[in-house]
Amino acid sequence: MENAGSGGTIVLETPQLHLEDGAKISAITKGAGKAANIKIDADNVTLRGGSQIFASSDGSGDGGTIVLTAEQLILEGINTNSEDENEGKGNRIMANAVGEMADAGDSGTITLTLGHLQLSDGAQISASTFGPGQGGQIDITVTKEAHLSDQDQQKFRSGLFTSSQSQADNAGDSGAINFSVGDLYLTDDAEIYAETWGSGQGGNIAIQAQNILMAAGGRITARSGDEDRKASGNAGKITLSIGNRLFMREGTIRTSADIANGGGISITSPSYIYLQDSKITATVNEEFGSGGNLDLAPEFVVLDNSKLFAKAKQGQGGNINITTTGIYNFTGEPIADIINASSEFGVDGEVNITSPDIDMSSKLLVLPTNYVSAKDQLQSPCSARLADNLSSFIMIASEGAAPSPGDLLPSGPRLSPLIDLSMLSEKTGQRIQSHRFPTVALLSGCRPKLRDSRF
Repeated sequence: MENAGSGGTIVLETPQLHLEDGAKISAITKGAGKAANIKIDADNVTLRGGSQIFASSDGSGDGGTIVLTAEQLILEGINTNSEDENEGKGNRIMANAVGEMADAGDSGTITLTLGHLQLSDGAQISASTFGPGQGGQIDITVTKEAHLSDQDQQKFRSGLFTSSQSQADNAGDSGAINFSVGDLYLTDDAEIYAETWGSGQGGNIAIQAQNILMAAGGRITARSGDEDRKASGNAGKITLSIGNRLFMREGTIRTSADIANGGGISITSPSYIYLQDSKITATVNEEFGSGGNLDLAPEFVVLDNSKLFAKAKQGQGGNINITTTGIYNFTGEPIADIINASSEFGVDGEVNITSPDIDMSSKLLVLPTNYVSAKDQLQSPCSARLADNLSSFIMIASEGAAPSPGDLLPSGPRLSPLIDLSMLSEKTGQRIQSHRFPTVALLSGCRPKLRDSRF
């Protein structure tokens, strides 16, 4: 079928799309032609009971693309049909290249634009290659929240996955995962995962989120091989760009390899990274592969029974670079034991912890260049305004009465004879002598209006 034509496009536009009990929407090519594309535009899309949306290539033709736009996408529940080979599995959205011939086609891509995303009960969005074809890329944009949680009955984790599963010398590379989300909740063994099992390179994972919460076994993993499959392809990189904070409780972020090089991990956050019973590692378990680098740049780091490792077996340990205002160690162990870039038989990596440079010029208030003139703010004295010298030295009678007849006032110099201000008692009619001292005032400017006409 060398001249096989390409498939068209499956287009679904509807307010509500529900697939249940193993229902499928698929586009497959088994020859040289490209598989059909799938395009879905809906308000709400729900897959339940092991339902699937997939596009795959089983020949030399490339797999089709899946483009889905919805306010809400939910994949939940497992296949309970005992006569179905997928019994016990969760729901799937897949773009795979399954051909193993030398000219096998590449996997298609998956592009999702959503308001909310929920994956549970082993639900997966995946793009994989099983031969020399290149693995597909997953691009997801979620404007609000994404919740990924749980496993299905066959222990498949919910999450996002790309992989290169061929162990042949010409194996294709794993695809990348690009995930932009408001708040990401990765809990109860859910995972975001890119791996290679052979010579193909592992895929990179890039996540941009406002906040990330990982708990109860939630993982982000880029891996090359395992104990049973000694992959020669290098592990991919993990990049997290966080607008606010990263909180991990029993969570793991890791890159690993057995005989190849470990991938790097980069995390930036203007707030904090808080690890409780968690770990961030970039390690190589065997042979001469080098450990990946850890680059962290948060406001501060909290380690509560948690570890940061970039280790190697015989190769060089990775470097750990942390730029932060502080590291708070609540593990009870020395900081050198929990932040470690050693190699068991090779050269140790370096651990560099630095404080960020502060641009003091951005903290200073720039004063105006036009200074205020004190002369312009003060009022001219009366003599200047009237072009005459009216300053005077006068004496004004003290205000108020003495505490009792004959008492002295508590302050004020006696600069003149007592002033006799006789008063008539209202009760006895007797005249009582009351003495008050005058108050001296030196007045500059206009003469005040006095209350006592004698002054």
